[in-house]
This record gives sequence, C-alpha cells and structure tokens, in this order.
Amino acid sequence: MLSWLNHSGKHFKIPRQDRTPMYLGGLESLSRFEDDKAFNASAAAKGQEGSIGPKAEDNDRRIDGEKFDPSQKERRDAEVQDGGFRRPSNRPPIETRTIGVRDLTPFPLNRAFSSQPVLSENFRELIYIEAVEKKMSIRDVSAESGVTMERVAAVIRMKQMERDWVQQKKPLAAVYSRTVLGMLPRTEEWPKQRFDQFTKKPIPITWHEPVNDLPVHPTTTQQVFHPVSESRAFTRADAGRAFHPDLLSADERIPHPEMIKIEKFRTTRPSTPAVDAFKRDMAVAEKEAAEKYVERKRKREQQIQVYQGQRHDFRFQDVSVESVGKDGRSRAGVGWRYGMPHEDRKPGQVKIPTSV
Repeated sequence: MLSWLNHSGKHFKIPRQDRTPMYLGGLESLSRFEDDKAFNASAAAKGQEGSIGPKAEDNDRRIDGEKFDPSQKERRDAEVQDGGFRRPSNRPPIETRTIGVRDLTPFPLNRAFSSQPVLSENFRELIYIEAVEKKMSIRDVSAESGVTMERVAAVIRMKQMERDWVQQKKPLAAVYSRTVLGMLPRTEEWPKQRFDQFTKKPIPITWHEPVNDLPVHPTTTQQVFHPVSESRAFTRADAGRAFHPDLLSADERIPHPEMIKIEKFRTTRPSTPAVDAFKRDMAVAEKEAAEKYVERKRKREQQIQVYQGQRHDFRFQDVSVESVGKDGRSRAGVGWRYGMPHEDRKPGQVKIPTSV
C-alpha cells in the first residue's frame, strides 16, 4: 500500500498541473504517459530514436540501484507474463497526439459516455467582453464565436454573477472549476481563419458547436401528402405553407438567417470590401429594426395607466369601439385577454357559414 502511495497514488494526493487524473480509470494512461515521456527524453539526450524499450532499458538500474521500488519489479513481472516488453513504434510522441476517447470519459464505469467540448475560462471571458464592454449583439457574438445564442446569454449571466460575487466578497469554487475543466475537453480560443503554410489555402475553421440548427416545429411532425406539379417550382416557403398557412420557411426560422443572406451574396463572387459593406448594411438594418421595436413598446406602455395597490397593480387602458371591432372580439378589446363566452346557444345566431 505504501509503495502504491509513493509511486502511482501520489498523483491523487498532489494533482498535476498539465494532466489531473482524479479517477482510478486514468491511472493506466498516466503511467504510459510518464514512461513514454521519460524514454523520449533519454533517447533525445543520447541522440538516437531508441532501439530498446523504455522499461527494458532501465530495469536493471531500477531494481539493482539504491532507490529500489517493489512496484517496479511487480510491473516488470506482469509485463513479462503478458508477452515481453513494449517496443517503440512509428507513432508520434504522446505530447503531439490527439486525446483519445479513453481520455474523454470522466466516468470510468461508464465508457459509453464521451463528453462534448466545453468552453474554457478564457473563451468565456472573451464572450463577456465582446458582448458587454464592446456592445456587440448576442447574435453577432454567436455567429463569430461559433457558440449558440442560448449559451452566449448563459455565459454573460454567469460571468456577471461571478463579478457580483467578487464585489460582495463571496467565496468562489475556483479549485473545483479548474478540476472539472481539467477532466473535460475544452475549446480554448476564439475561432480564427488560418491558412496552410505551403499551399496558402484557407484551413476549415473548427467551430465549438453548430449554431444554425433548425428547431423542430410541432406542425412539421405530421405527415402531409401534398401533390405538386412537376412544372412548378416548389421552394422552402411552399413547404412551410404546406404544413401551415402561417409557417415560415426554414431559411427564416433558423437562429441566424443573416448567414444565409451573406452566403447567397458571396455566390456572386464579390470583393472583400463589398462583403464587409454588405455585413455593415445588415447590421445597421437590424439595429434600426430593434430601435423601432423599442419605440413601439415604449408608446404602448405610455398608453397604460398603472396604479399600485397593496398586493397587485391595476392597469387601465382606454378602449374605443373602432379598435375592438363590430363584434368586440378584436385583439385590441378586453375580451381577447380575459375571455368571452361562446354565443352558440344564443338565440338569433347564424350557424350556417357565410364565407368559404
């Protein structure tokens, strides 16, 4: 027990900075990492690639030396029983290899669970700075960072709460946060366009997650048989109206419809300044639409008189006959909000449809 605590178990007592195996399932990969790293360092010092296995080279020195560790002999005997020592292969060093599926499973008893990448602390700080300090809209931050708008809004709220806790001198679980982030794959930096060193061609950007997933509308879950003539152009807008008369097309229901417009504009092969000007015009139009919405909301609130009560607030609004319609069932009337009884059994009501 003491030999295990002095050799392998010490990583659970004193966590590592570069790799923190907080579970026993990561102990095997950690031991391979340490042995390969030591062998690569010794081979580089001797100026050779290494024709002897890392453990076969140091067996006599580890066993016959002054600092003898029983766990070394036990591990050597186990490897001999398994079929000999491991030979070096042509694979790249472990420092340059990508993390495997085994390293992405935080729960050793559930190998089927593979964690998705999470945002690093620096990435979340950049999102907060772009949205709050630089006054970028959540939609623009989401499109440029490759993070969904829901996650961007959650990051802004959490970072603001963290700053409030720091001002209130509340304790933060920083150690727990670093430990959990150390066990999961992370997206470290803001996505940037890079080019190949030799061909000078753009390298595809690796985004954190897809930001333009189409949400499933309840009316689209039913099967519809809609015959269409072959000579007729059937677009996405027609497909939306086939499910419901008021259902928008897929291009208009996605979270970022402006990205579709930009890609359609790029099919005309414009210059880079023209694309930038097109993006600026779209941003200005979106800003003007938002300002008009705020102005309409402000005027609507000015027409309502609010009287504060002890338990509830009373809101009064002037209603005219012209605004509620002839039958009083308009959305501008009172019955639209508080309900109105049906007049099916009222005498004198016309039950025959008057329009088709």
